[in-house]
Amino acid sequence: MKNIAACFLLATATLACAQAKNLAGDVNAAAADADKAAKEAEEKAATEKAAAEKAAAEADAAAKLAASLDDAVATNAKLAEGALLIDVRAADKATDLLATATNIPAADWDAKKADFDKLTGGDKAKGVVLYCDDGSGAVAVRDKLKAAGHTAVWAQMKSALVVTDARAKAAAEVKDATKKKKSK
Repeated sequence: MKNIAACFLLATATLACAQAKNLAGDVNAAAADADKAAKEAEEKAATEKAAAEKAAAEADAAAKLAASLDDAVATNAKLAEGALLIDVRAADKATDLLATATNIPAADWDAKKADFDKLTGGDKAKGVVLYCDDGSGAVAVRDKLKAAGHTAVWAQMKSALVVTDARAKAAAEVKDATKKKKSK
């Protein structure tokens, strides 16, 4: 009877051990599934974050382009109203002046201010559009002129003015053609 009881206890223990192993396997499988799901969620979040950052960068670029175009249109209007166009690049770099521009280098501005005053006739309200390749020299001269009391001064990059210059030439041609037609 002792042997039967011992066999029964051994069988029960073996069954319990097997059930524990099955349960441990189920727990391990569930843990692996949870880890996999967490990793997939992290990857999805990273992908969504990258997509959101890309969309934000594209929106920022579009806003900058729109602002640049607005600046070019505004500059075109100032030039059409008779604003002076001044290239503030060094003379050796200003070999490709825009058609209506005068070169007064930013580095020589103080020494050549008399040339500028002659162009404006001393009128501090005269519109002036300053430009250079990256706009930094134009901004520096604009700030000097504003500090000296000039009220209608704008700084621009040359690349934005190329389109503006073409528009100004076209507008001048239309204006000339209209005048010629009226005089006939």
